[in-house]
Amino acid sequence: MFELQSAPAPAALAPLGQVVQIRELSYGAMREAMQASQEPGQSAERLLGASLYVDGNAYGFDAVRALPGRFSSAIGEALETCLRLHGLVPAADADEAPKA
Repeated sequence: MFELQSAPAPAALAPLGQVVQIRELSYGAMREAMQASQEPGQSAERLLGASLYVDGNAYGFDAVRALPGRFSSAIGEALETCLRLHGLVPAADADEAPKA
């Protein structure tokens, strides 16, 4: 079996709690979170809501959406980390094409 990974959430989300991290979900749980979208463009935010853990509990989609606007940049960073952690975007070093 593979061990699920976790990553620290962006420092700007620290006011949410003592321990704020982004946890990898199993493939099935990831797909369920993303398929729960009711409107276009929500799948990544729903995945973040299911993956963002504050003091050991999933933070949730509605709670992420209810954060004040000043958290927008941190939410963007957290989304990027979440998508990378779940293999939905390549790691930064994989983005570069090999040089001839």
